[in-house]
Amino acid sequence: MGPAALVLPVLSALAIGLFVTERRRAVRAPALAPIAVPQAELAAWSGSLALDGGARLALRLSPLQPDPRRQAFDAARLAQRLELGPAEPWRLEVTLERTGAPLSGAAVEVALEGVRVIDREGVVSRALTTGATGPLATLLRSDAQATLEAGCTVQLVLWGREPHGSPRVGGLEVLAPSGSGIESRTIECALTTLELHEAELPASVARRR
Repeated sequence: MGPAALVLPVLSALAIGLFVTERRRAVRAPALAPIAVPQAELAAWSGSLALDGGARLALRLSPLQPDPRRQAFDAARLAQRLELGPAEPWRLEVTLERTGAPLSGAAVEVALEGVRVIDREGVVSRALTTGATGPLATLLRSDAQATLEAGCTVQLVLWGREPHGSPRVGGLEVLAPSGSGIESRTIECALTTLELHEAELPASVARRR
């Protein structure tokens, strides 16, 4: 019997052994978890305030995180780190928009420190600034004033519960241009839905130290 006749049975046995081993690994391998598909729409509230000179302030209130799991995570971590009551973080966007006529060129200055959201049961949320330190304080900082030019947006992080019905945003003061005559007026907001791609996807703020 030649050498080849001795080698072939050995190779065959090795091949069969490898095949059986791989089959066992395939059976024992855990199934991959399904990929989570985020919700297609996001509930939000929007409103606007007409200004002189063919401009308006457009407001939009939405959860800080479009993904409900990330929103719940941030709510729990922020409540723990800042010793807050049970609630969740919200994002208020204030944008200066044109309404047809060109703007006069003057920027609009707004005061934000007194901003709050109100519904039929009372105050829903306020600016989240108390107790934050380090990078988190920078992220959540509520500037006392902000200057907006056409197309510019300022974002404010609020802490509170989900509003009921048609909420109002109060405490937003227009300081300039002078003579605007708008002092801490409330702005009616209506429920709307946003396509998910319209909503920003910021990283979880609670993970930033």
